[in-house]
Amino acid sequence: MVRRKNISGEGSYFFVFKGKQSLRYDAIISPSYSPDDQHYAFYGIKNQRLIVVCDGTEIYMSRPVNKDKTPQRQSLIFSPTSRHFAYIDELGRIQVYDIKRRLNGFLDPLERLAREADSSQSYSPAVELLYSDSLIFSPDGTYLAYTVAVNSHEKVAVNGKAGHPYEKILTAPAFVNKIELRYLAKENDKI
Repeated sequence: MVRRKNISGEGSYFFVFKGKQSLRYDAIISPSYSPDDQHYAFYGIKNQRLIVVCDGTEIYMSRPVNKDKTPQRQSLIFSPTSRHFAYIDELGRIQVYDIKRRLNGFLDPLERLAREADSSQSYSPAVELLYSDSLIFSPDGTYLAYTVAVNSHEKVAVNGKAGHPYEKILTAPAFVNKIELRYLAKENDKI
């Protein structure tokens, strides 16, 4: 990441990867690299909009955000296979991008969990992604786990399906192998 003097209204920051310079942005946040070192992604801020950039291509642009505030949760994570990466948009939704097919798939676990918690079919602010660092892919890249709050409980969800409700999830989830997930949780004052 390089900062240059602002010229004619362009952003001051750009990203250089393997000798290629990205477009300019007012800020660059959370740069991330794929495990095979062939891809990169970051959040850019330009004209008060949050932009997700992958390999120099702007794949997502938000509505205007407060100029003095960066998004509450920023997380970009590549799958171990380097084929996908997941990120959190400005509304707290998880998006999964297929690098090979150049498709931005929408995984809306929060809306689905809100419907589970409340029979209404609309998004509920009672559902919230808890920890941006809780996004984790399984070793084979087929599962994405994360921690969410639904009403007064916390749950670990995998690919949009929530697990058991606990009082508190104490650690970020971690895959032990391609199907086994471990984390510490508190329930009835027991861990």
